[in-house]
Amino acid sequence: MKRTVNPTQQQNDDVEPEGIIGVIHLTDTPSRLLVNVDGTRLYVASTNGESVTIIDTASNAIIHTVEGHGAPLWLVLHPTRPWLYISYANRPGNPVIMVISTTTFDVLDTLSGFISINGIAISSSGLRLYAPDRAGELDIIEISNPQQRVKLRFNAAPDIVTIAPGNARAHLANGFASWFTVHLGTNRLVSTVNTQVPSQPSTIAHATYIARIYILYPSANQIYIGDTTTNRQSRILSNLLQPWDITFNSMRGLAYVTETQGHRVSILDTTSESVIGTFEGFNRPMGISSTSDGRMAYVANSGDNTIARVRL
Repeated sequence: MKRTVNPTQQQNDDVEPEGIIGVIHLTDTPSRLLVNVDGTRLYVASTNGESVTIIDTASNAIIHTVEGHGAPLWLVLHPTRPWLYISYANRPGNPVIMVISTTTFDVLDTLSGFISINGIAISSSGLRLYAPDRAGELDIIEISNPQQRVKLRFNAAPDIVTIAPGNARAHLANGFASWFTVHLGTNRLVSTVNTQVPSQPSTIAHATYIARIYILYPSANQIYIGDTTTNRQSRILSNLLQPWDITFNSMRGLAYVTETQGHRVSILDTTSESVIGTFEGFNRPMGISSTSDGRMAYVANSGDNTIARVRL
């Protein structure tokens, strides 16, 4: 494994070196990843293997596997309750979101009533769950009463969603080059932007400390960066090798992007909106998730069924 950086950057010899420090072996092919807020648990979705694996990050041991519910697509954790939300979209005529206890691993609830779902998100307050439905709507679900929902209609169906810091806005994207912004105080659509990238996005995410939205288009080899204060394009990063997922360093103005075909993770400066280096040595990386202290990231190697532990 090696990291390449721009000549203007230097490594500090007094700190531990960055890069891959170990791997965790799995049976199923990993896709999405999610690490909990204290960094003690890693949740691994395997869409092809139809399982969610829970890993103890202290021992790197698998402590449980959730199976038998279909192919998991997206994972979100409730910010204050021991609940994991998993979207399952491949169940014919019955896509669902399952609520799993992170302590007992029991199924606590099954949310249905969707036509076709993929990405989901939860507010930082834990009060509402957001589920875009490819039937052409965004379902806004009350956590305390999941049957109580607001359905916001769209002309072009949204596919994935993220919530901006502060819970004021939801940002959504689809495969028709649409970036939607919804005001969560009024549940109204306030902006629709044509990203000029008519390709299926894999991930949408809001930067931690800057008003920018990132939409990743693997097949187009591009990342669209939108300014969320003006609802206009800030930049499009091109010539990437199938960018699939992104995570932001909570302590520095950096983001990390998996490039599946490039077998690497690119390092982005979120101020200059440019690639400043890469981590290499991966095998078709897909999902990536970083710890809240900004010290560690986990990368799903779909090429060899491993999780790479990366010191940042």
